[in-house]
Amino acid sequence: MYGRTNHCAAWEWNNGAPKQRWERQYDQQVEPVAFGVAGDGSTPSPLVHLSQPEGHSLQSNNTGIMNLANGTITTLFNEITPDAEASYIPARDGWIRIPKKSGTAETYSLQGEHIGSFPLSGSNAPLLLSESGIPTLEQFRKAYESGDTSWAKYVIECTTKDACTFNGTPVTLPFERSFVYPPGRGELQIHWNLSKDQQVLAVSTYTIGGTGQEVNNETSLVIDTQTAQVITPPPSLSHIITSLGDSGLLVSIQGSEIVGYTPNHS
Repeated sequence: MYGRTNHCAAWEWNNGAPKQRWERQYDQQVEPVAFGVAGDGSTPSPLVHLSQPEGHSLQSNNTGIMNLANGTITTLFNEITPDAEASYIPARDGWIRIPKKSGTAETYSLQGEHIGSFPLSGSNAPLLLSESGIPTLEQFRKAYESGDTSWAKYVIECTTKDACTFNGTPVTLPFERSFVYPPGRGELQIHWNLSKDQQVLAVSTYTIGGTGQEVNNETSLVIDTQTAQVITPPPSLSHIITSLGDSGLLVSIQGSEIVGYTPNHS
C-alpha cells in the first residue's frame, strides 16, 4: 500500500513466491502514517490515516490501527482540527499517543483499545531502546512519567540540533548529520536500526511533528555503541534503511544507489 487509496492488499513472502493474504476495499481513503510500526515481527501494528475522497461533503481525518491479519481498521481519533493533532510512539505491546500541546500521554493496545494515560513529567529522550529493542508501554511510562531510564540499554538525548548524548557520553554531530531542530520526546523511535551484534546503531535524522514529516530525511546518524563515536558511512548522505545478517551489515540508500557496509568497510 503506497500513498492514499481505498484499495489495499497484503501478501505473504512465502519463501520468495508471494501469496496474497487478503484484499480489501474501504469506504474511505487509507494512507500509511510515518510513525513506524508497533509490536514485534509476529504482531505488527501500523497506523493509517482515514479520509473522505476529494469532493466529499463531509470532512474527516481519522487515525486508525490496521490489523495486518485481515485488513480491518480500528479508528482511534478524528484529527481534522489542529488542536486534535497528535504524535504517536510505537511500543512492543501498543501505541503511545501524545496530543498536541498536551502534558498527558495516552496508551493503546496493538488492537487500538484504550488502556490508560499518564503525565509527561519525566524524560524527553528522543530515543530509548531496551535489551530486546522496542520498549514496552510500561517502560516508556517509567521514562516519560518519572524519568526512570534504568531499564534502557541505549539512550539518546539532545540539547541542541547538533549536540546529543549517547548513554550519557557527549556526541557532536557533523553538519550533514545535524537535525533541523533538537528532536523531542520519542521523535527518533520510528526510524532506527541496530546491527545483529548490537555494535552499530543507525538513526534516520527525521523529525516528526503532528501528521507532518520534516526535511533532512536523506541521511542517518550512525553510532558505534561500544565507543559512542559517530561513524560516517559511504556515501556521506546515506539513509540507513535496514540491517541484515549476523555480520553487522547495514543497507543504505542514496538516490538510485544502494550501499551495504559494516563499520570498517563498504
